[in-house]
Amino acid sequence: MITIKIKQKFAAWTVLELPKKHMVLCQCDCGTVKPVNIYNLVHGRSTGCGCTAGYQSTHGLSKTPEYFIWATLKQQCNNKNSRSYPGYGGKGVKLCKRWEKFENFLADMGERPNKSFCLRQINPLGDFSPENCEWQKKPKGSAPIRGHKFLTFNGKTQSLSAWARELKITRNALGQRLSKGWTLEETVTAKKRTLRHAY
Repeated sequence: MITIKIKQKFAAWTVLELPKKHMVLCQCDCGTVKPVNIYNLVHGRSTGCGCTAGYQSTHGLSKTPEYFIWATLKQQCNNKNSRSYPGYGGKGVKLCKRWEKFENFLADMGERPNKSFCLRQINPLGDFSPENCEWQKKPKGSAPIRGHKFLTFNGKTQSLSAWARELKITRNALGQRLSKGWTLEETVTAKKRTLRHAY
């Protein structure tokens, strides 16, 4: 259930009244007052009335994949009502101050190479910042496993892909083992035969 409080901030919007049905009365940082759809508000699809304060009219890119990714990051890190917040903002992961503006995010990361790429953290426990993010191709068949990009076992640290090559199994199979609750030791030392017939 979505909880919205009076004076709560969502990008350039400030909540003025408690929600009525599917709408909530908000004021943009520029002073404009209007009702906003609750879903669009809490999920970052509406960040302002369309003025400079909402970062929409100046760059004209509010419908691009890069803008949607940036807005999602803000919600994951800052909005306690977001379903993804517990795994990001709830664990202390922040959006760097420079990336509070979409223009800076786009300048640092550039356009997504194509739709098969997603934004990934180099250190999955680190903040979203230019130094800790990269465009990375999505694994085929399943979503990337967040939080297991680098694994350390017996003093050896390497990427999930490198461990998969060493164990001669697919990266997806290795990632799925971790996502299903296998310990690191079980994941790395499991016999190849067991992994091959696990799914």
